[in-house]
Amino acid sequence: MDALETMDSLMLAGERFGSAMHVGVLLILSPPIDADPEGYVDRLYRDSLITHQKVDPRLRRHPHRGADTGGIWVWREVGEIDLREHVHRVTLTPGSGPSDLWELVPELHGGRLDMSIPLWTSYLIDGLPDGRFALYIKIHHTVIDGVGGLRMISESLSTDPNRRSLPPFYADKGTGQPKPAGERRLRLPSPFAAVRAVADAAAAGLDLTRRVAAAELANLVGAMVTDSVVAPFEAPHTRFNAKLGPRRAAAGTSLDRGRIRAVQDAAGVTSNDVVTALIAGVPLR
Repeated sequence: MDALETMDSLMLAGERFGSAMHVGVLLILSPPIDADPEGYVDRLYRDSLITHQKVDPRLRRHPHRGADTGGIWVWREVGEIDLREHVHRVTLTPGSGPSDLWELVPELHGGRLDMSIPLWTSYLIDGLPDGRFALYIKIHHTVIDGVGGLRMISESLSTDPNRRSLPPFYADKGTGQPKPAGERRLRLPSPFAAVRAVADAAAAGLDLTRRVAAAELANLVGAMVTDSVVAPFEAPHTRFNAKLGPRRAAAGTSLDRGRIRAVQDAAGVTSNDVVTALIAGVPLR
């Protein structure tokens, strides 16, 4: 059993009193031109349950904490994973459109992941216009970050319509292999481990406090010397600085990558900054 990283333990502890720490991604897809429009998603779902490929090691373990671990969070590996607990099938009612999908996704995203099994789940959703279907994936942030998750998914996709044998996103592609048995460290829980975990958490909290304080000081100085930085507590109201409740909402649109790149280059920011600003309500001109 390997102990969780300090920040991962803090996320799990904070989740008991705050918002869930999982992330989600939605893919809207079209079946191949020569596919049977009535049975393609059914076959895709059946194949995903009977795959003989090994599941990624990161998706074969779940967090555990108890008397046997000295009160610290550790990863517990699952010997045989039941894909029926992680791969689900949903069909929209006849006549459904994109708005119905946007209503469904928050419902799927709102539920917390079961910590007694690996912290991920997915849904194949059909019933969209023109034979399209969707794949919604929900995974806990302690399992993988956003960049790693997108890489995991992209390795199962191709722009070549003739490539039909790509592995599912949860298959082991060799990027998340655990260490060989001789190199693994078995971290046995002890009172000293529990004390060390608390000390690490406190240190991480202090480091975070220092970073936040430094960032606020930089913002304050920036607000005094330039109009491009807003002073603390004077930021305009957006959906990001309102009180966060348990309900979620989803919406989607298509944006030209060239326009995002143009704003990114003009403002000297990242593409994530541009997308975040758009979600916050800043118009793209």
